[in-house]
Amino acid sequence: MDSTVLTPLLAMTAWFLGLSILVQVLQELWKFVTSSKARSFEKALADFLGPFIVGRLQQDPLLAVRGPLQFRRVSTAGHVLPLDAADVSASLEKSAPEWQRLVRRALAFEASAQRSEPAPPTPAFLDTVRALERQVTDARALDDRRLSAEALALGDAGNVYAFLEKWNVTSETARPKKLDAATVQLAFVREFFPQEETISRHYDQFLENFGFQYRRRNLRQTFTFAMLVAVMLNLPFEQIYLRATMVSPEEAIALAENAQKLYEQAATSTDQASRQQLETFGKQALDIARSAADFACTPRDADLESPTAEGATTPAPVGCDVALSVDYFLDPAVVWRRMTDRQTVAPRFLFGCMLTAILITFGAPFWNDLSSTLLRVARPTGARGPDRTVKLEVE
Repeated sequence: MDSTVLTPLLAMTAWFLGLSILVQVLQELWKFVTSSKARSFEKALADFLGPFIVGRLQQDPLLAVRGPLQFRRVSTAGHVLPLDAADVSASLEKSAPEWQRLVRRALAFEASAQRSEPAPPTPAFLDTVRALERQVTDARALDDRRLSAEALALGDAGNVYAFLEKWNVTSETARPKKLDAATVQLAFVREFFPQEETISRHYDQFLENFGFQYRRRNLRQTFTFAMLVAVMLNLPFEQIYLRATMVSPEEAIALAENAQKLYEQAATSTDQASRQQLETFGKQALDIARSAADFACTPRDADLESPTAEGATTPAPVGCDVALSVDYFLDPAVVWRRMTDRQTVAPRFLFGCMLTAILITFGAPFWNDLSSTLLRVARPTGARGPDRTVKLEVE
C-alpha cells in the first residue's frame, strides 16, 4: 500500500484508539460514581414486577450494596445489582409480612411430608394455625381506643386467616381429616406471592431484555461522552484527517504502538481496575488524543488553485482552520456552499465533531484490530511483531 495513504490511516486509527480508550475510561468512572448499572436494573425491575419489589430488595443488606457516595447506612443498604431468579424470589419471601412467611413455610413442610397424596395435618401445622387464630381473635377484641401494634397486625394476620378459612383449615369442627397441602400451598403462593409465577416464567427473558436495553443505553452514553471529548479537544474529523497527513511514517508507527500498549494494559485490568488505575489509563489516553494537536497543519497541495476576482489563480490555503478540501458529501453543491460559508462555521464544526463521535463509538476493539492490521503492513518485513488479539468490552 502507498505510504502516502497508509501513514495517515495508521495515524488516524491510533488517535481514534486513544480517543476510544479515553471515552471508555470516562464512562467507567461515570458509571462508578452514579451506580449506573444498579439504577438501570432497578428501573427495569420496577417496570417488570412493580416499584414495591425494588423497595423490598433494597431492604436486604445481603443483596443491596451501598453507592460510592453513600458513606453511612440510613434507610437502605444501597442499590440492587442484577440478580438471578432464585435470589429475587428468596428476597421477596424474606421481606414478606410475618404470617405470610410462617404459613408458607408450614404449608411447604406439610407438602414435603405428604409426598404424593393428602394426609392429616401435622401437629406443628395445627399449632401454627391456632397461634394465628389467637392473634386475630385478640386483635378483634381490642377496643378502638386501645389500638396498638398488635391491632395493626390484624391486616397481615387477618388476610392469611381469611385465606385459610376458605379451605376450612381454621375450623376445628369443619376441618377435613386429610389436607391436600400441595394444592393449598400453590393457591397460597398465587394469592400472596403472585410475582413468583411471573419470575419463574419470564425472568430469563427479562434479563435478556435488560441486557439489550443496557447495551443501547451504554451506546448512547458512549456517543455523548465522545461528542463532549471531540468538542473539548477541538477534534472534528477534518482536523484529525488533515493533521494525520502531516505525520511521518515513523511517528505513525510509534503512535499506533503506544496506543496498542495502552489498550492491552487497559484490557488486562478493566475487570478489576480501581479508580486510580482508571485515572492513569485516562491520562495516558488523553496524551495520545492530544498528540493530534501537536502536528501543525501547513498548506498542502500547493498546486491546488482557487480563482480570484480578476480571473487569476492563487494557491488555496488548506490548514487546520480552513479545510476546504475535505468534502463530507458526494458533491452536493448547495450543501457544500453552505458548509464552507463563514457564517456556518459552528454547524460545520459540530458536524465534524459528530463524525468523530460516531467513529469513536465503534469501540476500542475495532480500532485496535484495524491499527494492528495497518501496523503489520507499515512495519518492515523483518520487524513485524507477533499478532495480538485482545478483546475489551464495556458492559
